[in-house]
Amino acid sequence: MRNIIRTVIVVGLAVGLIALFLRNADLSRVWAHVRAARPDYLFLSLAATGVSFLIRAERWQYLLSPLGPTHYWTVFRTTVIGFATTFLGNPLLTFLPVFTKDVFGGGVNDYTYLMAAAGCGAAAGALVVAWLGRFRHMGLTLLIIQFLFGLVIVTFALLHVFWVNAIVLFVAGACMVMVSAMLSSLVQLNAPNEMRGRVMSIYMVAFRGGMPLGSLVAGWTATRSSAPSVLMVNGVLLTAVSAWFLLKSHGVREL
Repeated sequence: MRNIIRTVIVVGLAVGLIALFLRNADLSRVWAHVRAARPDYLFLSLAATGVSFLIRAERWQYLLSPLGPTHYWTVFRTTVIGFATTFLGNPLLTFLPVFTKDVFGGGVNDYTYLMAAAGCGAAAGALVVAWLGRFRHMGLTLLIIQFLFGLVIVTFALLHVFWVNAIVLFVAGACMVMVSAMLSSLVQLNAPNEMRGRVMSIYMVAFRGGMPLGSLVAGWTATRSSAPSVLMVNGVLLTAVSAWFLLKSHGVREL
């Protein structure tokens, strides 16, 4: 019964977010872009993505094996969470110049204010994580904040009021840094000193690797639709990833 309720919640959340995203969309234009896409390239891209995740998981397994027994699929899922955070979340900052010029009609000063809001949020998030230190249910807290981060991205894409978006951007910066710091802490707190270098290399692969790839894909997609639409899709996908790991017992929320 509990699994049925969880499944209904996940499906309902997904349907609701998709309906929110498509409420003002031109479905005929979307379908035209879908029909114009080459399926062979699509399947090749999906296959390459799956292989890359498997290779990353195998590397994590190799790097973490000296720390003790590790489950292959737990390592794989942790890699997915880390990659999804930067792949789907980093375009929020990449698109700030586009939002400043095309959405808000501003210039360099407005862009500076938005970047300052994101930076202040990041600093606040880092201070909160430092103040909390090590606490129980860090994995659960991490997933909840990542879920909120996805909702914040969707909110930023939907709102077109400069000062409101600046506040939302402050929250987004805090969420991004808190997710990054907590995942790094979860790995390092359980590692002996002699393994710290390997742990940091894992952190760099999981988080930093998704930034340029996410910005590249989001930028290419935005040229064929719009920056707000791309951010809404990214936010929906990020909340879906978080909701899946929150509602299913995959070992991450128990960390």
